[in-house]
Amino acid sequence: MYSNYQTVPEDINCESRKCAIMKTLFFTLLFISLASFAFATQSKKQVKLRIMSPAGYVSETIIYFDLGVVPAFIANQDAPEVYSNIPGIPSIYSISSDNVYCSINGYSPLTTSAVIPLGIKTDTAGGYLFTASMLSNFDSTTIVQLEDRQQNIFTNLGNNFYIVHLTDTGIVNGRFFLHVSQAIQFSNVIAGCANDDGMLQISSDSSVLWSTTALYDSSNVLVSSLNNISGSYSFNHLSEGNYKLVLSYGGDYISTKAMHVNGNYIVAHIKLPVLSALVNQEINFYSLVHNATNYFWDFGDGSQIDGIANPTFAFLQPGVFNVVLTCTNAAGCQYSDSVSITVSSMNAVSNIADDSRNIWAHAKTITVVLNEEIKPGAEIIIYNLLGQLVYKASLTQLTTDITLNNAPNEYYMISLQNNNISLTKRVALIQ
Repeated sequence: MYSNYQTVPEDINCESRKCAIMKTLFFTLLFISLASFAFATQSKKQVKLRIMSPAGYVSETIIYFDLGVVPAFIANQDAPEVYSNIPGIPSIYSISSDNVYCSINGYSPLTTSAVIPLGIKTDTAGGYLFTASMLSNFDSTTIVQLEDRQQNIFTNLGNNFYIVHLTDTGIVNGRFFLHVSQAIQFSNVIAGCANDDGMLQISSDSSVLWSTTALYDSSNVLVSSLNNISGSYSFNHLSEGNYKLVLSYGGDYISTKAMHVNGNYIVAHIKLPVLSALVNQEINFYSLVHNATNYFWDFGDGSQIDGIANPTFAFLQPGVFNVVLTCTNAAGCQYSDSVSITVSSMNAVSNIADDSRNIWAHAKTITVVLNEEIKPGAEIIIYNLLGQLVYKASLTQLTTDITLNNAPNEYYMISLQNNNISLTKRVALIQ
């Protein structure tokens, strides 16, 4: 098998040693080339196991998982182990399902956890170091462990190594095993119209016991956590959004997975360029919505528009109108938003100095002067630009002063009613 040898002792013939190494390297690279490139798919995952002798000599074996691969030895997919005939150099290999010692051995994709028997061959007693590389091509929630059944020790090779003192030499089978778990799988249940019943369903390998699993929202606020968990579990009562699942294994290995919960809930807001307009003035109504598929507008004057997100509409009479947008979708969700708009007659903002009515504002006082007979039912009404009532009273005098000390500094709409004639004018109150 492929070996990366180190530190040649002085008492070994260097030339013969180099020749043996080169031959071993050539044939192993040939096997690796055939196994790695001819049949590799995008789903391929592989791990390289290494054993190092007390003198620093190294041996490696490759185990991979790919589509269309079986655990039995197949010559055009796998490679048999080739022992070194040089003293002091160990060998490590996997054992195929038909009992072939392999320097390269393939398995089918990890739909469940895999337990792979390993073997070693040594001729020197002492401390041996086991490590693994190439683990970054696995999902971070796949745990790769070395089991020493004689010592009853499991070592997570993702962030650790294993040192064992071997007293027996020769071929050792049935002691060391490689455990490779399936990555966690997850799915989501869509949050409904109330946006509080979404769910993340997690399926983890039952052979792996996660110390903690914690779910955080997009603001990194802890939503929920579980301890000592394996198998299937879920996080409930979630709203639509992005989440982060943080898993801890053995207290010193951390994996983080990004997740998302979809939602059916609707949010809708009306956006208007103006909150006051003239009769027959076209107004562009805009809807700012999320998850809506249908739009229904009620303009408060008996007019309605269905199926248009951003309609253009003109009011045919003056007044204050409550415009309501109702949005729905195929999931049966509904949301409404409303806004008031003040519509004035054409002379509402014109110069009316020659009219019989005058309205002006100074500081916080509004003055109304009538040069006409006051009829029963005459009144003055004041709205802010949101259409909210600020003041309402009957008109009994030709000159009326209305002081609004607590009114914010902004524009107001003044509506006069007398003799069945309406007049609306916009004035500004500025202290």
